[in-house]
Amino acid sequence: MKKSYYFISPAMEPARGRTRELIEELDALWLAGKNEGAGEICAALHTLADEKNLPYVFRQMEGSPTVGMLRDILKLLTSCDWKGNALFERILKGRSEQTINLDAAGVSCATGGLHAALQGLGAAGGEVITTSFNYIGVVNAIKLAGAKPRFVDIDPRTWCMDPGAARAAVNDNTRAILLTHFNHFADLAPFYDICEEGGRNVPLVQDASLAIGSKRAGLRPGFLNIGRPGATVMSFTISKIISGLGGAIVVSDSSKLIERVQVIAHQGLNLRDECIVDEFGANYKLSYLNAAIAREMLKRFDGIVGRRREIRTRYDEAFAPLAADGLIELQGLSADDAVTYYGILLPKGVAWREFAKLLFDRHGIIMGRWHCLHQEEIYKRAQGDAGASLPVTEEINRRMLFLPLHTGFSDEDAKYICEKTAEEIRRL
Repeated sequence: MKKSYYFISPAMEPARGRTRELIEELDALWLAGKNEGAGEICAALHTLADEKNLPYVFRQMEGSPTVGMLRDILKLLTSCDWKGNALFERILKGRSEQTINLDAAGVSCATGGLHAALQGLGAAGGEVITTSFNYIGVVNAIKLAGAKPRFVDIDPRTWCMDPGAARAAVNDNTRAILLTHFNHFADLAPFYDICEEGGRNVPLVQDASLAIGSKRAGLRPGFLNIGRPGATVMSFTISKIISGLGGAIVVSDSSKLIERVQVIAHQGLNLRDECIVDEFGANYKLSYLNAAIAREMLKRFDGIVGRRREIRTRYDEAFAPLAADGLIELQGLSADDAVTYYGILLPKGVAWREFAKLLFDRHGIIMGRWHCLHQEEIYKRAQGDAGASLPVTEEINRRMLFLPLHTGFSDEDAKYICEKTAEEIRRL
């Protein structure tokens, strides 16, 4: 066989001798389904030991873990129970179509995926409507795409974008709406009205990184993409329900948009001829190591989501008395929502920073939170609209904290976190 001399290849030393034998033994167990709880580790070893593919670790080539992972994701999204879903049938009728075909691209991170999608949709020079109570990477993606964030308020119950506020913000300079599904898979029906009815064509870009395990009327986030074309981005970073220790995907019913996302993610190089530059791109290529780990976790998707729902139920039950007494407020979630970050609103007047420090110092519980971006000085300077007021966002931001929640917790861990948090709230 003729040998190929690769232009680039990682300077990794191949395993030899007994090390190689051990890797091959472990690989054989993994391929036979006998890895005994080390699937992600085995997938990573299998990927790194496949020397012939190492020069192509960032290529979405046939047979690679990346292509396999993308297919698994699309299979998960399209296996949902869409029959009888009123919105799905309404969208098909409005588009005069019989079905929806999905395509997907792998990228290195959700911020990069959002940036590439917005750039591919032509957001530069216009406004993108989004929420100020958000993860910083979401709004950074808007700025990176050359657009201006147009902040709107959130629903006080679900903590997701208020559709009425989004509708009021749409203008001739609107290039897209960027909706973050915060645990809760938000109702897409009002956004379909805003984006597509009456001949409008406003793309809806959905960040479903926190809601990959949630459902609404049988559908999963990513199945419906609104705005002709719209797109959905999901993260596989370490804090998410499905983790590849990095990486993300962009899903759309527009193969043209997905191809453009891939071009942007590959520094703007033409996918068929790298001697041609098609876009001003960035290095958002998905490593097949991240893809291999995420693909292995997808095999346990139902178990992971189920366990998160169990822990969320324990949290809900433990905090129900505090909520009934008016001391805290909980997010309005449906039974089909799988929580990524469990949020609570502290009693009014309680300083969240001091409370978080107290909980860590006394009990070792580390809490998290998001930013209220329209109140950050960097955005005030960049936006030039320091007087913007978002009353629901600002009230929630003053009181919001996220409790740790992940599948590594035992029932005793969950009980301890709830008991100590409730104890300190009542003490306040």
